[in-house]
Amino acid sequence: MRETLTVLAGLLVLALLAALVGPGFVDWRSYRPHFEERLASALGVETRIGGAIGLQLLPSPRLTLRDVRFGGDDAQASRAAVETLTVELALSALMRGEFRIADARAEGATVVVALDEGGALRLPARTGSGLPTQTSLDRLSVGRSVLIWREAGREPLTIGPIAADISAVTLTGPWRIEGEAAGASVRVTTGAMEPDGRLRAKAFVTGQDIQLTFDGSFILPASGVAPGLDGAFTLSPGGALALSGQVTGGARQLDVASLAIDIAGGAARLEGEGQFLPATGTGSLALRARRLDADALAEALAARPGFERVLQTLPGRLDLSLDLDQLIWRGEDFSALGLRGRLDGNGLSEATASVRVAGALLGASGAADLDGVAGRLNLKADDSRRIALILARAGLDSALADLVAALGQIDAEAIGAWDGGRVGLQRLMVTGSSGVRLDLSGDVTPQRLVAKAVLNGFDLNTLPPGTSFAGLIGTRDLALDLSLTQARFRNAPPGSASLDLRREGAVWRLSRLAIDGFGGVNVAGSGALLAEGGEITGRIRAPRFEALAALAGPLVPETARPVLGRVGDGLARLDAGFRLTRAPSGETGLVLDGAAQAGRLSLTGRLDGGGRWTGARLRFDLADRRQAFQAFGLPAPRQTGPGELVLEQDAARLVATLAGPGLSIVLEQDGSAASRLTLQAEGPGQILPEGAARLLPDGLVDAHARLAFRPDAVTLDAAVFNLGGAFF
Repeated sequence: MRETLTVLAGLLVLALLAALVGPGFVDWRSYRPHFEERLASALGVETRIGGAIGLQLLPSPRLTLRDVRFGGDDAQASRAAVETLTVELALSALMRGEFRIADARAEGATVVVALDEGGALRLPARTGSGLPTQTSLDRLSVGRSVLIWREAGREPLTIGPIAADISAVTLTGPWRIEGEAAGASVRVTTGAMEPDGRLRAKAFVTGQDIQLTFDGSFILPASGVAPGLDGAFTLSPGGALALSGQVTGGARQLDVASLAIDIAGGAARLEGEGQFLPATGTGSLALRARRLDADALAEALAARPGFERVLQTLPGRLDLSLDLDQLIWRGEDFSALGLRGRLDGNGLSEATASVRVAGALLGASGAADLDGVAGRLNLKADDSRRIALILARAGLDSALADLVAALGQIDAEAIGAWDGGRVGLQRLMVTGSSGVRLDLSGDVTPQRLVAKAVLNGFDLNTLPPGTSFAGLIGTRDLALDLSLTQARFRNAPPGSASLDLRREGAVWRLSRLAIDGFGGVNVAGSGALLAEGGEITGRIRAPRFEALAALAGPLVPETARPVLGRVGDGLARLDAGFRLTRAPSGETGLVLDGAAQAGRLSLTGRLDGGGRWTGARLRFDLADRRQAFQAFGLPAPRQTGPGELVLEQDAARLVATLAGPGLSIVLEQDGSAASRLTLQAEGPGQILPEGAARLLPDGLVDAHARLAFRPDAVTLDAAVFNLGGAFF
């Protein structure tokens, strides 16, 4: 008996060894047709095996297939292909007559989902009854896979790479899917399939640029009917936008109701509804809001980057309509904003917009994308003062805003484009009831400003200071062609001016300057200063220097502007000739000689090829030397008398002298060192005003000091004063 049991045990061991080891020695490829037939019958679709076949019976049945294709050769139908497919069945379930997939793995799968013109699934031809609906799936791991979505008449959409773990209690649900697709985390849970084909589901998709949730039902009816969905969704493309609403429909049409769009964490909220036709990639979107605070929205968007990524998530082209009852921007109330256009991944096209602000109507048409805006603007305003207030709040220089306020009724039109770094004006035309008309064209970039303008009927009394225009130009290169016609200044007769000015870095080029009228002002010049050389000669006559200074304000250097305002009387009745010469080396020479009410004046100077002064000498023969103190913003001394003011500058040294009877002042500066002052006077009254001079005793003044000039003060250091023999 013992020997019999031993023999039976040995036979059992041999059988187990054969079951474990034997299949490895069998070439299952010769059984390929049998495997394909059985798989086609079990799965219900045609199956083809193009690679190796592996089979293991114990400890549980495991089948490994390579290069497997499901669904036949119909390119118009849905199908799948897998590089390596491994399926392990639960042995205990098989012994109970149940079919349970314990573990499965698909590597390199390509799944093609095809839809017809009506949006219905194109399923492959059936070859069998398929797996029992009670089949359970413990785990299916998918790796290195892609999903291709094909719709009739549209380019295929490829989603990948895909890696996921899938499980199902039965083939009719509940299902659970977790993994990644195209870099986004995906999690889907469902209930069991209902008799009408509804599958209750919750889906969560989280990617770098998008977050999507869905809570509703997938509608999966029988073949020939388009699948669909019905439920609530939330969508956050980027970090600055959040959408929520109800979506219903299928592949032919999706309807969105109760749509709410929160921008920048609730800084703005839009409501509306929409529709989308997946087959044509078109749709419509109607949005509205009662009030939108653009200032709060801009601040919130600046703290939440990613708003520009919204366009990249659009499913197609949408006809957009946006209506705002009230828009707040920089404290100003804009009302009745209406926007219409076509929105797609490239931006907004065929757009029209209108808005009322400060009693004015502003209209626009054109296109906009992430690179910029192009189109036409129209403005009609009955009160330019309210428009000027808006522009001042937007950052326009106050003096320029006052200039706009003086226009009266405004009718303006602009045609141009902005690309983020460049503003191109094909034409800007502004007409004011005050009689002013501006016609301008040009380009503005961070590096360069090019403008051609004709200004008619302008009153120089309202001309802003040169600093206002200098602020607009900044450090940009400049090309300005300006013509003034019928210009007025105070009570003087009208005049005209023509200017052609260029600036390239530190190099200024004046090709044309002509001024005529204004009660005797006449400036004429001829010639050109080009890179290779040239000459401009002319003459300046100005009975009233203020008119000439007003015209030349934008061209006057920053440091000279405050001085001109204080020496206007001394430069009245100016009559001087000037000559500019440019050598082939690039050096420019300047000679000016003439007379004014204060006395004779002469200027000689040299500029290098970069427009920097290399040497200059300015001389004034003053009938009253106190004018020199006033020109530098100093109080006029008690005593007066004639004097000679000379300023000399070379590349690294500046010397200023003021000499006259009883007074000698020398100011020297070498490089970056502090200025040295040497002063000699016959008494305090030569240099100090009446009140200060009375506090000091009379006597010779001999002083030495170091001076430092700041915009708001002049400081003395290491000062030594000898006043009547007493040192301080």
